[in-house]
Amino acid sequence: MTAATLGLAAGVLQAMAYMIYVVQVVRAECRPNGMTWLMWSYGTLVLLIIEWDVGAPISILILPAVCSVCSLFVAGYAFARSAYIAPDRQDWAVLGLDVLILAGYVVFAHGIAASAETAATAAPDVDKSMVFVFLTGATTLTSSWPILRTTFLEPGHERPAAWFVWCAAYAAMGAAMILEGLSWQYGVYPVLSFAIHLAIGIFAVNRHKTPISATVGRPSTRHPRP
Repeated sequence: MTAATLGLAAGVLQAMAYMIYVVQVVRAECRPNGMTWLMWSYGTLVLLIIEWDVGAPISILILPAVCSVCSLFVAGYAFARSAYIAPDRQDWAVLGLDVLILAGYVVFAHGIAASAETAATAAPDVDKSMVFVFLTGATTLTSSWPILRTTFLEPGHERPAAWFVWCAAYAAMGAAMILEGLSWQYGVYPVLSFAIHLAIGIFAVNRHKTPISATVGRPSTRHPRP
């Protein structure tokens, strides 16, 4: 199987997972974490732009392109219908940290693009790789922390099906990256994303412990006092 085929498969699987998830949100079968979906919306778009700028192949760009459009729709729908888990104080702190990390990521990626044209100002490849890995990994983890926390505490907010399909999408993206012969730092995003989505899917398997019916209609994850 070629890298292009795997990249296309990753995009198709990504779209399928979003279709499943949107239907579940519309039916009030799950309740998105507002803060995480907000961060995923702008974070994936920035990642797509940066990877385009540094010359990533189309096979690697298909998944984040699909993700940036679909995650924006999920976030917009959830906020418009107030069908989301409201953030708490630590989530706002995570948002601030994520914005700072993403800003650093943008500045660094812009520097990579510029150094490609002016070799005299280029930094050593090992330094570029380490910073690329750190910033990509850090923003993936920070943006996912709110939904990991709320799904772990109250699995009833999510259903597992879409999350496992997303895992397959990121696995296909990782395989495409390998076939493209890209340097290892490009694998940080799909590997971390795979692990995060797998964890959420596993947490959601236990959704019977806190049925969604017990939380629908409230923006907070806190149960009312008796």
